[in-house]
Amino acid sequence: MGRGIPFPARLTLLVALLLLHRICSAKDTHHCAPSSCGDICNISYPFRLKDDPPNCGDFRYNLSCENNRTVLRFFPGSEFYVKEIDYDNFTIRVVDGGVGDHHQDNHSSNIPRYFLTRGNFSDGGPYDTLFPYSSSSSHFISNDVAFMRCEKPVKSPGYLNISACFDTNGVYSSNNSKRYRYIYFSIA
Repeated sequence: MGRGIPFPARLTLLVALLLLHRICSAKDTHHCAPSSCGDICNISYPFRLKDDPPNCGDFRYNLSCENNRTVLRFFPGSEFYVKEIDYDNFTIRVVDGGVGDHHQDNHSSNIPRYFLTRGNFSDGGPYDTLFPYSSSSSHFISNDVAFMRCEKPVKSPGYLNISACFDTNGVYSSNNSKRYRYIYFSIA
């Protein structure tokens, strides 16, 4: 008399069903129609707009669409405008929403309010195999740097005048106005 399906066959069937379920649920995340906002027309996995269906994209890579601009926020008060997402090179190009031409106040500072470092991005994301070291690893040393042009010379120890690197006069002229180029260092 038969005793039914042997244990190894039942175990194999159970593992196959679990794997099939995992594969099918993972595909749901990857096969959502791309979203768009403003100039960013192909927002897809791992990124998602905050109003996308819950099975689309990864919640760790939430973007929002505000006034037809794609916005990335890491913490309250931070606002970065997305300029480009390059899925082939695994890069996202952003600008600080409080800097220069991007901000409503034309008199705002050209020093970014927030600097992005590797620590802003969580380990364990979809591309973590590209960065095998943890963010706390001693292999990474980072300092914040901002490049800027100013109408008047700046006399401050945090600014390094790099005007001479761009032309022989040490100034940049545009519409008969002199501009000076600096690097701003933030050393922790």
